[in-house]
Amino acid sequence: MGFPFIFVIGDENYYSRFGFKIASKHNFYLDGADTTQENPFFMIKIFDEELNNENQVIFYTPSVFEVNEEDVDEFDKQFDYKEKLVLDGQLDN
Repeated sequence: MGFPFIFVIGDENYYSRFGFKIASKHNFYLDGADTTQENPFFMIKIFDEELNNENQVIFYTPSVFEVNEEDVDEFDKQFDYKEKLVLDGQLDN
């Protein structure tokens, strides 16, 4: 599709198997993260191997991902209560 790279936020042990690497090693940081340390939860997969980012870049999460917790609680009330189960094989939190 022509994208030079994509980001994910998640468990490095899971996403690394799909070719994602720690974004801070390429000078990309998530807004609010410590830019003096690695941030293994913020990962990048580079498709354009000529990408050589020398400048520090801060990724700001789009506002579409911001939610109002009260709105979420009201939405959840539409559904019957379900107990959350933790099963063998799930990633540790």
